[in-house]
Amino acid sequence: PASPKRLIAGLSDLAYSPQGSICDIIDNSISHGKASKIFVLFEFIEEIQQFELLIYDNGISMDFEGLQNAMKLGSSDEYKDPDANLGKYGMGLKTASLAYSDSFSLLAKHKGNDPGLIEMNKELIKEKDKWIYNSVTGNELDQEITKSQNYLRSVFSNFTFFPKNGSYTLLKWNQINGLNQKAANYKRPSAKEKWITGLICEVESHIRMVFNRFIDGKRGLKKIEINYNGIKLKGWDPCQPNLKGTSVFKI
Repeated sequence: PASPKRLIAGLSDLAYSPQGSICDIIDNSISHGKASKIFVLFEFIEEIQQFELLIYDNGISMDFEGLQNAMKLGSSDEYKDPDANLGKYGMGLKTASLAYSDSFSLLAKHKGNDPGLIEMNKELIKEKDKWIYNSVTGNELDQEITKSQNYLRSVFSNFTFFPKNGSYTLLKWNQINGLNQKAANYKRPSAKEKWITGLICEVESHIRMVFNRFIDGKRGLKKIEINYNGIKLKGWDPCQPNLKGTSVFKI
């Protein structure tokens, strides 16, 4: 079998862009989670000089057995649709996260079940050369839910997060060291701020473009609400069908 140390290093070096990684995870919430509302919080916290990423959805989620499987590389049920493009082989969520975070966690609760949280730490896997996962339970899990709930509520005030009788999924990148280091490399504060603002705006634009058909409910697709950093997004169609002189052909 392949060495976990070498495999995790190789998967971390896949040519993902930040916006591509985040859209891959959103795609998972839509295609697998069947979510109708998705909340993305991606920002740079000046006090700690670090990026933060949380992606919450109100989809069907999964029980703890499903959560364990979802965190495995090559998971069997990340997608059951053979025509799906992203995450088709049970790798999308993990490779998208490992490309930018040294540690990430997945919190899931299926209706009628208790919530579960599993963390994957890239450096620990490299050190031990074993597939090691950390399951968070008890008071530590309750504290993590409360912390994430307060953080999300501070940005998205008109939604009930982590309902006791509902379903939800939260993915969190805990150590976004590559982007953190890139920000730290800027010598001039103005240049650093410009890069950070530009990156956050690029992610927003990419989400609006990639998921414009879902956001606007086009072509018979179920309309999905995607919120980004406190804003309910509107879709942006790169084909600009309403632009004067543009003709639309059905295929």
